[in-house]
Amino acid sequence: EAASWSAATTYDVVLYGGDLFEDNVLLQRVTTPPALVVTAPDLDALDAPIAADEDLTIEWEPGDDPEARIIIRVIDADNNAITVHATDDGAYTIPAAELGALTLGPLDLIVTRERTDRVQLTAGGLTVLDRFERWGFFDLF
Repeated sequence: EAASWSAATTYDVVLYGGDLFEDNVLLQRVTTPPALVVTAPDLDALDAPIAADEDLTIEWEPGDDPEARIIIRVIDADNNAITVHATDDGAYTIPAAELGALTLGPLDLIVTRERTDRVQLTAGGLTVLDRFERWGFFDLF
């Protein structure tokens, strides 16, 4: 359940091997990314206008987890997308030239802080991807 998700929390990994291999009990092996607070644009302003001929600066509170990364996705009504892998330093600007290539109208903005943990087990391995996403719905004009 999404309400039970906890940011910046470390979890144990337990894998029961049964007859195949010994149980794996790995303490503090998976960590969720810090919470993501987007400060601009206002993600709660439904259908707020975004100009296609101006740069769009996305700002957030920078994280302190060196393993976390920011992914920004902008998707228009025709499913054309801009995807950016940004440094978690608090801001990224999408140039107007990129926005201008999108279809005018409804626009989704998704800002994600994610973290990947790789865990070696007795028989194989496990990759865990945890994400904290924020969504906004705008009008590209």
